[in-house]
Amino acid sequence: MLITFGEFAPDAPAVSGPNLYNLLNLVPRKGGFDTIRGSINTDYDQPTGVTRGALTGQLQDGTKFLIRGTTDALYVATGTSWSDISRASPSYTFDADNDRWEFAQYEDKVYAANHSDHVQVWDSTTCADLSADCSDARVMAVAENFLILGDIVGRGNNAAIGTLTGGLHWSALGDPSDWPTVATAEAAEKQSDYQELEGDGGAVTNIVPTADSIIVLRERQVWRMDYVGAPNIFTFRLLDPLRGSHIVGSAISVGNKVYFPSRQGWMMCDGFNVVPIGYEKIDEWWDGKIDLNLRHLMSRAHAPRWKSILWATPTTVSYPSLLLGYNYELNQWWTLQENVDWLVRLSPYGLSLDDAPYATYDMDVDLASTNLDTLTASDEEVISFFRHADRRIRTWEDPDNSNRKIGLIYTHDLVGPSPSRRYFVRYGRPHFNETDDVEGSIQLGVNFRNQLSDNRPSFSSYTSMNAYGTCPVRRGGRYGSVWLRVYAGIERVTGLELEVSQEGRR
Repeated sequence: MLITFGEFAPDAPAVSGPNLYNLLNLVPRKGGFDTIRGSINTDYDQPTGVTRGALTGQLQDGTKFLIRGTTDALYVATGTSWSDISRASPSYTFDADNDRWEFAQYEDKVYAANHSDHVQVWDSTTCADLSADCSDARVMAVAENFLILGDIVGRGNNAAIGTLTGGLHWSALGDPSDWPTVATAEAAEKQSDYQELEGDGGAVTNIVPTADSIIVLRERQVWRMDYVGAPNIFTFRLLDPLRGSHIVGSAISVGNKVYFPSRQGWMMCDGFNVVPIGYEKIDEWWDGKIDLNLRHLMSRAHAPRWKSILWATPTTVSYPSLLLGYNYELNQWWTLQENVDWLVRLSPYGLSLDDAPYATYDMDVDLASTNLDTLTASDEEVISFFRHADRRIRTWEDPDNSNRKIGLIYTHDLVGPSPSRRYFVRYGRPHFNETDDVEGSIQLGVNFRNQLSDNRPSFSSYTSMNAYGTCPVRRGGRYGSVWLRVYAGIERVTGLELEVSQEGRR
């Protein structure tokens, strides 16, 4: 009986093997699953405070930076160490039970919003309040040479805007520091204005630029925003009147597509249509996992090497402990276990030897004890995370193949060669690729239940591969499920052979 593993779909019917009831620490690939390298510290110093938002970028002189926010401060690293760049006064009034930092970069300035404080601007030195006429906001994005704010409260000369949870306010064209009074000739000339979106879609939760449009998500609506120039500046098209995103900062774009969670399940918007991507796969399962009281702790990042997006999901503890992955090339889901404060992509992760402070170091003296494998000159984006235990920035890039994460595969129920008849499994032979330098190891468990009304079997015993590459099992029943534990040394798992016979026959 040859099993080619299906996709992770915990919402699928019970008897739907080889689809998977659980998939942990394995990335979907065509024809199998890749294991994940263990995580290691990057060379950034240990930061202070719990990260509640982060952005990686590069200034026009080539300086790379990583900016992060906590409940009471903003920090930046342009090398390995952190500098406090918080405004001089007053202290931030960040609401630790609801707020998160949202960042956006325009040229050499970075803008930050958390809804409780005025929008901040960092100009490579310290942070300060943006223009007194700039609205307060919960979300923001830079697109079409504007700084666009969402879920706004008007300020200064724009106080007449009032509180518009479903509203947008954008800066002068090409100058995010300029916020002329709306409805004036100056504002029209500079193409700055505001827009209250129609309908009862709730607050604006995400503003996501894509390759060819801007997607604005409200709690219960999806809008498309297109720049058309003066006098209209932007046009607005309602793409979906019922499905939006109820989680601030959870949407992310890859190319011209936006991926996001909604109350109706996981969705994708291509700029024209909103289509479900989690239905009958992971929607109900994920809805039972996430603690919506902690939704402000959810972060997301793109992992190009895995062709995936990761969302850090807060569950039953006060920090995200489950990462939900979506391979957008294969339309398949997966999960990763890690305790994180925040996800962030680094480009590159760690630092290059051409970056400060390494550029001035003596290779034989200053770098004699440095693990150079933790430095890279590649410009490939690498997904990283602030680990909850010690706040350090880590990435899944350990070059030691003996330090790969243990992967788990758990299938839905499988029926034997003769449907409705009991069958017996003598052994299993996993199909896999080993790494070049470490011998691989896989353990196999097969458990049965005779009625679908019985509880799913728990896997407490496993058998390891013997010298023949097989795992002895010797179990029988009507509905069987398979559990594989994949250890270091395995690079890819592709399938499984089960030696089976109808029970009572040889």
